[in-house]
Amino acid sequence: MIMEKQHMNRIFLFVLLCLPAMVFSQNQADSLKQKHSESVTIYGTSRPVIRQAYKINMSPQLPVIKSQTSIAMRQFTDVLFPTAIHLQEIKPANISATISEKNWHNLLSLGMGSRISPYAEFFHSAGKKNAYLINFHLKHFSSFKNIKNYLPSPRSNSLAAFSYDKYFSYHVLEINAAYDLKNNRYYGFNTTLDTLQYNKNDSLLKQAYHKATLAFDYSSIYKNFDKIHHHITLAGTYFYDRYGTSELNARLDFDLHKSFQVTRLFNHQQLGLEGGYSYYKNQTKYQEQLNHFVRAMPYFDARYGVLSFKTGFNAEWLKLTGSTGAAFHFYPYLRFNVKIINNSLGAFGGLTGGMEKNSRVRLTEENPYLNSFENDYRWQNTKWRYYAGLRGNIAKRLDFEVMAQVRRFDNMVFYTYQSFLPWFYNFSNQAYYRPFKNEFSLAYYNGKVWDFTGSLRWSNSPVLNLWLKGDYHKYDLDFDRKPYYKPLLEVNLGISYLINKKIKPWAEIYYEGKRWAMMQSYGGIWPFNTSVWPDPNYKLDDYVDVNLGTNYQVNKQFSTFVKITNLLNKHYFRFNDYPVAGLEVMVGISYKF
Repeated sequence: MIMEKQHMNRIFLFVLLCLPAMVFSQNQADSLKQKHSESVTIYGTSRPVIRQAYKINMSPQLPVIKSQTSIAMRQFTDVLFPTAIHLQEIKPANISATISEKNWHNLLSLGMGSRISPYAEFFHSAGKKNAYLINFHLKHFSSFKNIKNYLPSPRSNSLAAFSYDKYFSYHVLEINAAYDLKNNRYYGFNTTLDTLQYNKNDSLLKQAYHKATLAFDYSSIYKNFDKIHHHITLAGTYFYDRYGTSELNARLDFDLHKSFQVTRLFNHQQLGLEGGYSYYKNQTKYQEQLNHFVRAMPYFDARYGVLSFKTGFNAEWLKLTGSTGAAFHFYPYLRFNVKIINNSLGAFGGLTGGMEKNSRVRLTEENPYLNSFENDYRWQNTKWRYYAGLRGNIAKRLDFEVMAQVRRFDNMVFYTYQSFLPWFYNFSNQAYYRPFKNEFSLAYYNGKVWDFTGSLRWSNSPVLNLWLKGDYHKYDLDFDRKPYYKPLLEVNLGISYLINKKIKPWAEIYYEGKRWAMMQSYGGIWPFNTSVWPDPNYKLDDYVDVNLGTNYQVNKQFSTFVKITNLLNKHYFRFNDYPVAGLEVMVGISYKF
């Protein structure tokens, strides 16, 4: 209890320290209009930048509620794909003085699932034209029904988030804050010998993750190319779990660019500098790790006819705890786009590289069963990355994109069973028992990987939404290592259709191919003679997960929904010895006011 209070005090102190860090004095807004939740391309420079559209006299739009029980579309956290940019013209809304529409600022949704799963979510969105936009988001979801043949497996996820956008004449200030709490339990193995070692009421089987974030984002929206355009972000994250493991991260990122007449060869050109500073502090009860990371990249951005490109030189500096010196890394940077058929087909490609922190926050979100006392969070060094692809649309309806890339890296993270010293050894049968918690530890390998990805999306239709996405990865790791728990093939298919403006059925299908895994010592025993140990490497079975549902709009304010997840009722393993929950049916209501 004392430890919980100490961590809450740290979060409160962290917020107080970050709040005054970004103070800006600007003119009052006189040109920006009400913010609308629609991603479009706005030209503030010679290169398109994904921002938010500002439309005249549009009320804040409440977000669409996502399924709380379906599996999120899986993406490899170590793969950075180029953003697909779709140009879209910004048009003013049609305003009729004779029609007055009701603006809803609140949305409340409640549901209950067959796995004894209560769900509640609330949104509030309001703003003042030309001045500000404010949003609140509260969410809670729990599942209490246990998985058959395994120890009790309840879990929960709670979130409180706040955002505030302030509009000035030529700038936008965005403030975001959130607090996230997740709970789960470590499962036992599905054998008699293993489960006998467990006390299902043991508090050491419980886990809780707390995460607090605070971010300030300050951007210019000049129409004049000759001004220095700038985008500055100051952000912080504090994470800790039930056993005192914590991670503190503070970062400053910036991008400054201005038009220059370097040569008359190009239609438009600019020089820029982007970079930043990141600080990490990882701590357990027994260890502490500090990282300082600085990045700077001067670049040249230009457009000539159908060709646009950005080229630069990326310099990075990394200082680690206990190291005698700092490490410097340098990477060339090139990104290009070519219009092959205007508004229909284009090619893109490039060369890049860089350092990326394998942070505790990211790894825990990917694998919540990570050992709490793990404190080796290295930086992945992507030495080089080449990529190329095509993107476009057919008849302004079907968007598509295909891409291939190859990467060479050091210290990519994989999951293995935790390393440990035997806590019990029996000389009579030459065996030792594993610890009583089924946890994973981290392993870092060097190597190369080929990535192939493709996607299709049916767009510009008010009633039909259809998408298909696939990813295939081929790893070549040094010393014949296996890419543990990295899916080699993933496919996602989804469709929804609006009937009579009231009924909207939808379906999602996920396929995940085989994954390499490391065999656990079932029964808790390994032979002491290593020559008779079995090969610990094997592949987990592939699986298909099907989710269905429908929404029914009763009237302008009231709607109902039904969601069915894991329709095939498969208890497949995403991580070895951790089966997912089976079939669940959730019903609920939504109300706008």
